[in-house]
Amino acid sequence: MHDELETVDCDVWGLSHCDDEVEKLKENETYGSFEDFKSEHVAGKTFDTQEATYKFYNQYALLNGFGTHKHNAHNIMATGAIFRRQFVCNKQGFKKLDDKRLNGNEKRRRDLRTCCEATMQVTLSKKLGMWVVDKFQDVHNHPLTTTPSKVIKHRSHSKCHRTNVCKSLVADLNNEGLRPSQIIRVLNVMKPSEEADVTPRQCSSIIRVERKNNAGWVNLNEKYDVKGNFWIQNMYNLRAHWAKSFLNDTFFAGMTTSGRSESIHSFFD
Repeated sequence: MHDELETVDCDVWGLSHCDDEVEKLKENETYGSFEDFKSEHVAGKTFDTQEATYKFYNQYALLNGFGTHKHNAHNIMATGAIFRRQFVCNKQGFKKLDDKRLNGNEKRRRDLRTCCEATMQVTLSKKLGMWVVDKFQDVHNHPLTTTPSKVIKHRSHSKCHRTNVCKSLVADLNNEGLRPSQIIRVLNVMKPSEEADVTPRQCSSIIRVERKNNAGWVNLNEKYDVKGNFWIQNMYNLRAHWAKSFLNDTFFAGMTTSGRSESIHSFFD
């Protein structure tokens, strides 16, 4: 069955306009050769960008059986630019039970973290103009995941279903009348091999949110009678370029919130 699905083409459902999204979904090349991911070769490595350093560490984690997340960032006070960054194991630290942001509504979900100290720190070298790994701790205080099918389920490795490309493709396939089970099969053939399979629950969640958003848009059109307003309709179609919920996974090169907003607004001026 899987071999048959590998020949899936969007044209089968008249979705040739999805081709670009499919290509983006499949793009996920590894950073460097296998030798680069040996622990003794990590310290001293250099990278062109901060994002490249995290991509490397996340792929190192994938090969070694753990997940990651971005930790501390150190800024230059005069400019606010980041000059040092730490990436850590996803079991670093413990859950805070006195978080003021919860306003007393403490969530008592099970905490799986173990205060693991595994980390990789990179610093921007003024001399080289590159990010250099100046601290690398690879000792974990918890068992590492040895099964590939389980490793890719860590949040840092299972990102396919959270991308705007995937969400857009699910919405298009759903609008064409495909059932969730069919959509899942298509997505899991087209996704990068390093990614975990998109689950029925994830697919249903994307469809449910899309329907909710569409219902809200229909209500707004009726309430303010703007259905025939071309500019409003066009702005809604371009929402992926300005709505905050669509930009959570977009890198803004250190721009502040206000700076980002001004840049986005100038696009429509």
